[in-house]
Amino acid sequence: MAQTIVARKADYLLAVKENQPKLRQAVACALHDHPTERVASAQKGHGRTVLQHVVIAPEEGIVDAQAWPSCQTVGRVDSVRLDGRGQSALEQRYYLSSRALSAEELAQAVRRHWAIKNGLHWCLDVIFGKITAHCAKIMDRRILRCC
Repeated sequence: MAQTIVARKADYLLAVKENQPKLRQAVACALHDHPTERVASAQKGHGRTVLQHVVIAPEEGIVDAQAWPSCQTVGRVDSVRLDGRGQSALEQRYYLSSRALSAEELAQAVRRHWAIKNGLHWCLDVIFGKITAHCAKIMDRRILRCC
C-alpha cells in the first residue's frame, strides 16, 4: 500500500498492526531506545477522559525501505481511556509516516482520523438503525394484515 501511495506522489500515515510482529517489534525497540520527541495531552468528553502520550523517532534504518518507501517518522500513541465508573483501558498504536512529523503533528493526525471514523460510525448507526426500525414497522403491518 505504501508503494502505491508514494507512486501517486502522496504521503502516508499507516498503522502498524499486530499481524506485523517483526515490524511492530522493530518500531517499538527504536522508540524505546532512541525517542526524539514526546508530547502528552488530555481530553474530556462523552463521559470519559482520554490521556494520550505520543513519542516519535526518525526512521533511520528501522523499517524495510522497499516495503515502506519514503518512510521518515515512526511513532507510538499510548491512549488511556477512563470512563465515568473509574474503569481504564490502555491501548498502544504504532505508526509509520512518509512525512517528517513532530509528536504534536502525529497526535493531531491520529485524533483527526478517529474523529472521522467515529463520525462515520455514528452516521451509519443512526441511518441504518432508523432504516431497520422503519422496515421492521412495515413488515409488522404486513404480517398483521395477513393474519
